[in-house]
Amino acid sequence: MSNLMNIRRNLFCLSIVAACVCWTQTESLAQASWSLKDSNSFTPKAPKPLRPQLSASANDSASSNDQTASVASSPTKSTRLPVNGRRSFQSASSTSNSDSSGKSVDLDTCIVSFIEDVELPAQESGVLRSMLVKEGESFKSNQSIAQIDDQLFRQMLRQAQMQRDMAMKRATDMTSIRAGRYKAKLASSEAEKARKLLAKGSKSESEYKRARYSQQVAQEELIAAENEREMAGHEAQLEEAKVEEVKVRIRRHAIRTNFDGYVIKKFRDAGEWVQAGEKVLRVARMDRLYVQGNISSKDFNPFEVADKPVTVTLQLARGKQATFKGTIVSIGLEKQGSDLFMVKAEVDNRPEAGFWTLLPGSQVKMRIHLDRQPTSSLGTANISPASTRK
Repeated sequence: MSNLMNIRRNLFCLSIVAACVCWTQTESLAQASWSLKDSNSFTPKAPKPLRPQLSASANDSASSNDQTASVASSPTKSTRLPVNGRRSFQSASSTSNSDSSGKSVDLDTCIVSFIEDVELPAQESGVLRSMLVKEGESFKSNQSIAQIDDQLFRQMLRQAQMQRDMAMKRATDMTSIRAGRYKAKLASSEAEKARKLLAKGSKSESEYKRARYSQQVAQEELIAAENEREMAGHEAQLEEAKVEEVKVRIRRHAIRTNFDGYVIKKFRDAGEWVQAGEKVLRVARMDRLYVQGNISSKDFNPFEVADKPVTVTLQLARGKQATFKGTIVSIGLEKQGSDLFMVKAEVDNRPEAGFWTLLPGSQVKMRIHLDRQPTSSLGTANISPASTRK
């Protein structure tokens, strides 16, 4: 009986061991299946090759050999060294070169620009009644070049002038004052006569007082007439001021400038409505222009070129050239780049065959004569000494 029990116990243990073995194999097969799927989507990286370690002497020898091979294989290159150990800087807009004698400096690239370039606005609102010049046409100083409708203000001017005239007539009319003086004189005489008759007993006290009151009233009326004349004088002055104000408003309807020039562009045409402050014309002066260039501060100081005469050269068609005279009138107060400062000359322009020779925007050459004095009083160069800075 005991043997039978042992056999059963052993069989039960064996069954448990067999079940564990089957479960372990099943789990291993599942893991192998998942590993196979991952290996299909994974690309292994190639291992890095090992670099053999060299000794210090071997490294030096290899480095020496590499340098020798590099020199032998590469072509020989010439290196340009900066003068005096400094790099040279050349402006993109101008290059300054001095001649061998040092008596002048040449600026190869300079730009011409307007001295006076103005966009004229409308000073009053209204309809632009007429445009008296066309684009490209010239005009004189204080000439009306465009006119805004001013009929309403001209009517206001006539009314103001009539009121002024009436006030001035009242202020100069002496009729009421003369009548007041006669009346006051008569009343004074009557009062004096009544006083004497009262002393003789020929007049009563009431009659004397009545004469005295008439005298006082006449004097007050004379004072009132004089005050009214004075007020009329002040009113005439006020009306005169109104007349001048309307005249100014009428003048503001005409668009004009204080220099002779040319119409560059029209922003409005006749018949259009313009608002006060809205630009109507662009005008500019052509008889005198600016020529601007840059000079290296390594070669020249600002005071060396200030107020010096210049010669400007313009390249014309078919190889011809035109020259213009001028004077340096302005020195820039700011650096243009690392070592350049601006110089500006004022030159006289001239027409040829009805057309101006020198045009703004042109590129010209300019020679500054360092050994000459200014030939014309076009102005004094604007230079602010360092000692004046605050």
